[in-house]
Amino acid sequence: MRHQLDYAHLDENIMQLAFVKPISKKAKNRFANLMDGNDQCIVEQNTGRNVFLTSMNGKNHFWVALDNDAHWMIQL
Repeated sequence: MRHQLDYAHLDENIMQLAFVKPISKKAKNRFANLMDGNDQCIVEQNTGRNVFLTSMNGKNHFWVALDNDAHWMIQL
């Protein structure tokens, strides 16, 4: 018997990535010291206006505004 894949369920489990670039002094410090200079992040939550990100090494968790964030530039 063949089973159909539940694509809606699969989509929920696909990890979405974002790429960030620090702008402010505070962000540059966190980028270097907490994120090991890696611009790739995991999108944990997307509200449409903001995204909550986790750095790839798991040491930094932060919100970024999708439009004109003072600390980060972001590409989804």
